[in-house]
Amino acid sequence: VDLFIDIAQKSAHPIKYVRDPAIIALFGFEGLKATELIALRWSDFLAENGWGSLRISGQRGRVIQLTRESTHHLTTYREVMVGFRHPNFAWDGGAYMFKGFKGRDGLTPIAQISRHGIKFALYEIGEKAGLPALNSEVLRQYAIAYLTKIGRTPPEIMQHFGLRRIAKIMAHV
Repeated sequence: VDLFIDIAQKSAHPIKYVRDPAIIALFGFEGLKATELIALRWSDFLAENGWGSLRISGQRGRVIQLTRESTHHLTTYREVMVGFRHPNFAWDGGAYMFKGFKGRDGLTPIAQISRHGIKFALYEIGEKAGLPALNSEVLRQYAIAYLTKIGRTPPEIMQHFGLRRIAKIMAHV
């Protein structure tokens, strides 16, 4: 995951160099699903003293405590987005968190990233890392091992992932 974040940070795109590491962190350290990530709004994110939390909406709605890595990448992304200037974009703290981009130069922001946008971003990073099959599920599986490594218990991981049964954790490993 650190390798993927490092590769993403080398993007020359004025937003992707901070957006894509935040996406990878939320998949690889927090285990979010693509649909959960797409629905995130800036008003769902709270950060203070290097720690953050995220409200996940939907059928398995919950509030999760973010790792320091994810908090760092989301905070950095937010700082860049607040200062981003483009005729088609104005900062709105309640807007969708992850923007997509279109156009030949890829510089025109659109209100919300799509599944295809996520897939393309991960594919691009995976290709550069020598792992062309990189996707959100691969990163979600890693998140279980990562959360276990940092001391989270199976019930905590279940709550973090929005799972009802412990056997579901094994489905992701």
